[in-house]
Amino acid sequence: MGGELTRQNYGVPLYGAGWVPSAAIPSEIYENREGHSGVPNALVVANTDSEPLLSPISLELPYRIAIHPGGEGVVCSFPKGCRLFEWDQGDDHALNLRSSERPLEQLEDVGQQLALTFNNDGTLLAVGGEDGKLKVFKWPSMESVLSNETAHSKRVKDLNFSADGKFLVSLGSGPGRVWDIKQSTSLASLPLQGDEVHAFCRFSCSTDQVLYTATMRGKGCSVVKWDTNSGRRIPSTIVKAHIALATSLDFSSDSRLLLSASMDSSARIIPISYKERRSGMSLWIVLVILLLAVGAYYFKVAQLNRSQS
Repeated sequence: MGGELTRQNYGVPLYGAGWVPSAAIPSEIYENREGHSGVPNALVVANTDSEPLLSPISLELPYRIAIHPGGEGVVCSFPKGCRLFEWDQGDDHALNLRSSERPLEQLEDVGQQLALTFNNDGTLLAVGGEDGKLKVFKWPSMESVLSNETAHSKRVKDLNFSADGKFLVSLGSGPGRVWDIKQSTSLASLPLQGDEVHAFCRFSCSTDQVLYTATMRGKGCSVVKWDTNSGRRIPSTIVKAHIALATSLDFSSDSRLLLSASMDSSARIIPISYKERRSGMSLWIVLVILLLAVGAYYFKVAQLNRSQS
């Protein structure tokens, strides 16, 4: 990694982050939610060369965002459902967000969705709720492709599409599950061992359907490699680490920049240097860093919950 490119402090907790697609304007977007801090809820559109723009989003508490890769807006989850926000470029060419007049009827009054994601070409939207239900829709028609009322017994924590969009992995309470989108069925289960808890998942960037999960184990977090066809673990070096708390991490479209947001009110952009394996950093190592950071976040949250109970 070539060092930190930029660091911006916004003075408010940040609970989500993602990249504005090139179809709009190269910037970043962060999500601020008020909670009990007294800070108004807002979506923040930022450019490293200018002041950030805040888009107030009502008194509701935003939880997660999914940015359409083709520039068709941002889906944001709230306590009762999801809403669509569209890009809005003013006379001064500044990029902002405004609430869309187009309702997402299939995602109204469905409860809080804890995981949202688009596939790479933006033709599918997957959402997972605190009730354990999983839904996949065609975009933008919102025609149902997959719906499972009992995907997980309690909640869906994370979702990720394979690079070719054929498969979806869901993490929640209990084992993770791999879904075949075309067949609308569960293809494989990702079993837990001992006191393990799956926290975060990412398919490899190729079409080999290899999956990586950040899995909490005892007091640490390990990266586990999976064969998604069989649900078996692929023997590999287990990496354990403790990394500072982060609430969101996301690669830019060219995978050369890593965006992170944190509860310390800061957002960072870090350049990623891809070199030959013999000279150091590889894409696998970058993926390990991403998974461990978010896994450490879930571990920290679990510790806080136990100390308060």
